[in-house]
Amino acid sequence: MWWTVRTTTADRPGALARIAGACGERGVNVLGLQIHPALGEVRDELVLETPAGWVATDLADLIGAAGRLAVEVEPRPDQSIVDETVRWLRAAHRVLAAPERRAAVVAGLVPGAPSGIEQARLDALGAVLDAAAEPPPEDDLEVDVEVAGSVVRARAGSTVVATGRLAEGPEPEVPQLTVVVRAAWRRRGIGRAVLAQTLGLALATGAHEVVLVAPAADEGTLPLLDALGLRGRMRLHGGDLHVRLAVPQRHRLEGPAMRSR
Repeated sequence: MWWTVRTTTADRPGALARIAGACGERGVNVLGLQIHPALGEVRDELVLETPAGWVATDLADLIGAAGRLAVEVEPRPDQSIVDETVRWLRAAHRVLAAPERRAAVVAGLVPGAPSGIEQARLDALGAVLDAAAEPPPEDDLEVDVEVAGSVVRARAGSTVVATGRLAEGPEPEVPQLTVVVRAAWRRRGIGRAVLAQTLGLALATGAHEVVLVAPAADEGTLPLLDALGLRGRMRLHGGDLHVRLAVPQRHRLEGPAMRSR
């Protein structure tokens, strides 16, 4: 039988090897793995195949004994492995076909509290779904940029049109940063303003570097960085682009309201 297992464990070398070893000793086959790092711990999603007669508690006990801090086990009746990008695209298609199912579909993508990367994907998915459901904006709407905790929001009236977010990354001193702009509101300078303010948040916390996380297929990421004169080290991680940036000292936390043009 196939199972989906979601776990968290301390972010230490050899943690994943212990679970693989424990599975191998009991004849459990590891068929798939997704890794979502967070501060001090790692959230993993595994697809496992067990011998006949295994139940969920058997797997939970096995994985827990391998050093996992939390274990969630669900049967996987379809017995298929789906790429994460494909899974999220299918979720978007289901919501567009039946908007009333949005909350249930999105909740099924990330059980439990999302990691920084998962939150970035949720923000991006929300922006796509919102853009598909909303009419084009008027040409002359005032957009206010506000800061609340670790989040920067750009609002047109009561509508949030862009979000910047700081989250803990694998390195405690290097936070992860995401910026999501609704499709209909792009190319208006809003993303640039939100990114600048979010960098200001990072500067205010004493961070010298950040890692910008964006979907690899998002063609607006590099032009957005160019607009602010930012350069960084890039790498692909799964379906995401990670850009390590130095935090410019010129970006300040507070800024005036801006007008969308």
